[in-house]
Amino acid sequence: MSTDVVVLPGADRVPHGFIDLVMDPRSFPRLLFRGVPFRINGWPFHMPDPGVRLVAPAGPIWISGGLGYMGATPARIDFYLPPGQAVRLYYRPSNADWLRGTLSFTLTKSHNSGAKALVIGVLAFMLTAGLSIAVVLGFFLWFTSQLR
Repeated sequence: MSTDVVVLPGADRVPHGFIDLVMDPRSFPRLLFRGVPFRINGWPFHMPDPGVRLVAPAGPIWISGGLGYMGATPARIDFYLPPGQAVRLYYRPSNADWLRGTLSFTLTKSHNSGAKALVIGVLAFMLTAGLSIAVVLGFFLWFTSQLR
């Protein structure tokens, strides 16, 4: 994890705790990872590295956001942060940009089985279409050679 520490607004004036926000190491690598947007208790925050320690006011915490497009609802988690305690959260982005990622206290299994099935289906369709075109083209070439 990175040694970056980010103090959220208000955490320096009241009892506070720590949130270790970590990118799930098994997640699909992204070229444009830097700057994943989150909202923590309403405050905008961009995750600067694959791991960061947040100093947050103790009490109820809600975090939402992450990578997701095309109307995907953001990942969200609610919990209570005790004063002086550290909580580790894992963020796992979706392998498909139109699905939301997940925020959890433990490393979770892949939640993208639908996205994987879609990718496999598209690849199977492209392979079938390519083979069909090759068969039709082969038959056409054979047929035209018979006409000579």
